[in-house]
Amino acid sequence: HALCRRCGRRSMHIQKHTCSSCGYPAAKTRK
Repeated sequence: HALCRRCGRRSMHIQKHTCSSCGYPAAKTRK
């Protein structure tokens, strides 16, 4: 996992390029 720009957590998938915590770079924040 990589650092997420939006939430600052290490929940960013390196290959999918999406954050499992906040959903970045999607417009909708993951609930």
